[in-house]
Amino acid sequence: MVSPSSPLLPPSLEDILLHIARLSDEQFTRLQNEIQSEEGFNTDSSRCAKLATLLNQPAAEVGYVLSALAYLYRRVNSEAVNQTAIGPAIERFVSSFRRLELTPDEKSQLVTRLVYATQKNEGIEHAIKLQRLRKGFLKNAVGFKSFVDLRPDFDAQHEAITGLIPLIQIQVVTDSDDPHESNLTFQLSERTLQGLKEMIADVEKKLAVVAPWLEVRGQEKDSENK
Repeated sequence: MVSPSSPLLPPSLEDILLHIARLSDEQFTRLQNEIQSEEGFNTDSSRCAKLATLLNQPAAEVGYVLSALAYLYRRVNSEAVNQTAIGPAIERFVSSFRRLELTPDEKSQLVTRLVYATQKNEGIEHAIKLQRLRKGFLKNAVGFKSFVDLRPDFDAQHEAITGLIPLIQIQVVTDSDDPHESNLTFQLSERTLQGLKEMIADVEKKLAVVAPWLEVRGQEKDSENK
């Protein structure tokens, strides 16, 4: 289990490597298969929750493992790394950690797993490409919050409340690094909320039309790869 040095800090890379070393062969194989799927190294909460169930591991730890492997994959496959010397480089990398308490067998297994996980792979490259296409150049919405407010309608003398006006505030959390764009808040009335619901329903209808086409294309691609 990954053991962070402080509840306020993420675990060190050394702790994450220890966790990777102590996954069972079955767990590591499942993890690697997932990494080679279209989700790749995606660490959003729903993905980590799914993998947590699949691997019988806490979701937070799954996220740390995915992030660490994504970092190593990018580093190993950068132009600065000699591809013919990956194995020895990873062995030196693992040996550089002083607190990493591994038996010789565990160390050997960890090096083997990291070499395998960081090999340039068509499935992983495709997943990275899909993630880049999904992200694009615009900020992406990654979360939503809402708040319902009742605002008083005072009489002309401001001595009594004649009614309450319901208003909805919606906050869109984005992946922008700009603090001014990381949280975007909008106000809606009941009428404009209905317009939003209709727009979402329209998008879902369009996705339903596209889904069969995507399934056919996926089957054609599978046939080509066999």
